[in-house]
Amino acid sequence: MEFLISCVMAYLLQRTNVKGKRIPDFLITLGSGTPSVTIALALIISMSGKFGINIYNTLTIMVVAYMIKYMLMGMRTVVFSNEPSSSFT
Repeated sequence: MEFLISCVMAYLLQRTNVKGKRIPDFLITLGSGTPSVTIALALIISMSGKFGINIYNTLTIMVVAYMIKYMLMGMRTVVFSNEPSSSFT
């Protein structure tokens, strides 16, 4: 699932001129730079049912936290593989 989202994000960053295409890139970078404890506390507070979503004490909250923390690695790999390489001839 992370690979699919990374591919879509890389396509938007590299191949389109959509207004605001750098915002998801910034949010993914922000998630990677945030300490894991902060992400965990934010998810526990926001996903405990107070805001209409109750995934507390499920495996889903672990998957969401993993994707927030490590999405940058997958997306950067796909972005750099899609960039045209310069020839050294």
